[in-house]
Amino acid sequence: MRGRHRIAADFTLLAAAVNLARLATLDLTHTIHGWTLNPA
Repeated sequence: MRGRHRIAADFTLLAAAVNLARLATLDLTHTIHGWTLNPA
């Protein structure tokens, strides 16, 4: 059985993947100046 720390790490990684997918859907990119919205 996996420990709580390992399970928590899995959920954290899953949340990060969901957030990155959401940012990609919103067409946001990161530059040296911060986050920018790409014009359509």
